[in-house]
Parts: sequence; structure tokens; C-alpha cells
Amino acid sequence: MRSFLAIFILTMLAAAAFADVELVETDWAKVKIAGFVQFRFTQLFPENGSASGDFSFKRARFYVKGDVTDYWSFKLGTDFTNQGNAAGADLLEFSGSFKPLDLLHLHLGRMKAPFSLEWLTSGTTLPFVERAALANTAPHFRDGLIAEVKVVGDSALTHWLNLKLGLFDGNYGGAFGYTAGTVAGTMDYAVYLDTVPIAGLKVGGYLYLGNDYTYSYTDLTDPDNPVIYTDTFDQLAYGGGAGYDHDYFWVGGEYGMGTWNLSEVDDPNIPGVDDVSWSSYNIGALGRLQVGGDLLNMVEIGARYDSYDPNSDTDNDAVASVTGGVNLFFTESHWAKLQLDFTYWLPEDSGADNDTSLIAQLQLKF
Repeated sequence: MRSFLAIFILTMLAAAAFADVELVETDWAKVKIAGFVQFRFTQLFPENGSASGDFSFKRARFYVKGDVTDYWSFKLGTDFTNQGNAAGADLLEFSGSFKPLDLLHLHLGRMKAPFSLEWLTSGTTLPFVERAALANTAPHFRDGLIAEVKVVGDSALTHWLNLKLGLFDGNYGGAFGYTAGTVAGTMDYAVYLDTVPIAGLKVGGYLYLGNDYTYSYTDLTDPDNPVIYTDTFDQLAYGGGAGYDHDYFWVGGEYGMGTWNLSEVDDPNIPGVDDVSWSSYNIGALGRLQVGGDLLNMVEIGARYDSYDPNSDTDNDAVASVTGGVNLFFTESHWAKLQLDFTYWLPEDSGADNDTSLIAQLQLKF
């Protein structure tokens, strides 16, 4: 506990010191430090078993980003985590952008592919702490190229078209949750499109094509001499949704689905395998109370329903959850945010437990 409090105090001091720091600011270049730090308390209430709680330093994410003239920009991000197998430091993001025209931007480097069920909001403004039921559909940071075409609307808060075409290295070790095999090392493709016709309203969707993921099968006909056969398959994912963000409320919904095309496996030594598909959706809403105080600036209260079916060909394997949350924003610039989420799990399998969890997360942004 002492080490946790020491890290917490040092982090608060460091975040305050780095807030709004400009490393370089000239007529032709501007470079600044940005990021956020998160601390979390998780309390689990299993339907069968003893309750357990845990304090943790979850993540520190630091960015150095900037613009060089009107045509070039860059972003370098590092993540320090303390979450199980992900503990440690990682070069999360490193990309450069070229903007030859106002409506055309080219991004090259390590970045997130433009697809996911979290496209409505950014990582620091998510209205709820996490979407554990939808973790398999989250995007990963990968090497790639994105061509972005954006047609601006009548104001800075609207745009008629935001189209992103992405080409990414497929060799990153995952296929929308398919973890039984590895990647054969080809390219993946992503198409993302949204529109903001009026301020606050976003409507859009994505299409993702993954290629040559490896399916493995072990033949144990002769246990003393097992034979491992491998072949490859393609995958497809697509989804969409809409959200409206207002000064006094937020409401949104998303839907996505995908298929692992295992029936494409054509090795005669591998038994026939059916395609496996997943589907997921969520709806959520929250209301905002603009307190306007020097310390507590805004309060959000909301609820969300999530559903994830990892295999629509199998009965009773879907899982859903209902979350109620409260977000407290501190200072006028929302430098600090405290989130409290209470989640009740609803597995489709009648024999599974309906567990409950409470997550409190403090985020310091700079």
C-alpha cells in the first residue's frame, strides 16, 4: 500500500508539472507532451466464492507529438502498464503524417487500424471504464499505412465525409480473438467511414479483411507419434453505429460481427471445419450535470448494455453485461477524472455464475 501511495503522489505531481508543456513552439514547428495516467481499484463479487479487491497502477501513457509546417506531423507514444502478462513498457505508437492537401492525409508507422467497436470515442474520453465482453474486437497497434480523405462541413465541429483506407502487417498474433493459431504474414485491409452532419452526431462503420491466419490440428491416431497439420484461412469483420454527444447528455449504439472462414482449410489431412462467427452490440446513455465548480466541474451518470457472442454456431456461449456508472470531472480543463462502474454479468449459459464487479478508476490527463 505504501508503494502504491508513493507512485500515486509522484504521478499527480508529474502530471501537474507536464500539463500543457510545449517542448518547441516556433512559427514553423510545434511539439508538446501529452498523455494520461490511470489508477484502478477492482472489487469482485462472485456469485459463488469470496469477494476480493485489488488496488493497482493500471497504465501510464505518454505522447510526444507535433506539427512541422502545415504539411508534416508526428506522434510517438509509450505505454507503461501493470496488468498481468502486459506488465512493462511498450513502444505503443510511432507514426508520421503527410498532409499534401486539406482533404488528404497520409499516415505511416505503428498505429491502430481504423476498425473497432470503440470508434465513437477516444481512449481518454470513454464514458465507461472498459468493455470486457468486447475485448476480442478491440484494435491493436500495428505497422501500416492509412490514406485518409476528409471533407469538412459548415463548421469545425462537422464533416461530411471521413474515409480511411488502411493496409496493415497481418503478422501481429491475433485474428479478432482467434488465438488457436498464428499469422502467415500477409497483409490485412481496413476501410472506415463516418460522417458528422451536425455537431455532436456521428454515424459510420467499418470493414476489415484479414488474410492467411493459421489453423492447426494435431492427429493423435498414434499417440506415440503425433502429427501436427496446419493450413490457413481468411477472416472478415464489419460493423457500424451512431452516437450523439451533447453538452447535457450522450447516447450511442454499436454493432459488429465477423467470421473466421475455417471452411477454407483444404488440407486433406485436416477434418472438415465449419466457419466460426462472432457478433457483438452495445447501447449506452448518460446524462451530464455541469457543476462548474473550481474543483468538481461536471458529473456524468449513465448505463450501458453489452452483448458478445464468440461463436454463433454454438448454443449458450454468449455473454452480456449491464453497467451503471458515475464519472466525476475535476477542474475546468478536466485534468482529473474519477470513474465508478458497477457491472452485472449475464451469461447465456444457465449453469454459469452471474458475477458482479465494481471498478473505480482515477485518470490524470495532461
